[in-house]
Amino acid sequence: IGLIGEVFAGMTDVLLPARQFQAETGSRIVRISMKRVHDVMEAGSEREVAQLEKELRRTFTFGRFSQKEMQYSLRAALAIRKIVAAEKLDCAAFNSHSTLGLKSKRLGIMCALGITLATSNGCPIAEVGDLCTAFALWLGRRWSGACFYTERDSAYLSALHWFVRISGVLDRPWLRRLLT
Repeated sequence: IGLIGEVFAGMTDVLLPARQFQAETGSRIVRISMKRVHDVMEAGSEREVAQLEKELRRTFTFGRFSQKEMQYSLRAALAIRKIVAAEKLDCAAFNSHSTLGLKSKRLGIMCALGITLATSNGCPIAEVGDLCTAFALWLGRRWSGACFYTERDSAYLSALHWFVRISGVLDRPWLRRLLT
């Protein structure tokens, strides 16, 4: 389980005791600083950014973004993808409330694309979530094959289908399997 970003004073998240968690589950908690996210963003090549944009345009239509916002968003997505792969994360909590997170002009909400893509690709990430939320996502995916994270609205469609919108992350691979 990855803990991306720093827990800040006044944050009410519940922290899992790392040693006890590892002893009882066999899994470890990997701490990843927001500075590392920024460093990996900067290290990404223009070629990698262009490849990701091309890949995404096959499926998605982009809204009105400035070129700078688009670059930051794509670079953050690449950084999150690389960190998830390098650390072999099964799930993560992304604590972005910091000067290097949401308050950063270079990252801000731009990490949302990377978090959504990571979840869609099998590594559920709880944005502004704590480790308990990440662990719940991991358990949900492991036990039932699917996980959902939302902070606000989810619209019920039928007994077997959910559509999650507004805030949160949808487990698209599971939904695709369900609908086919």
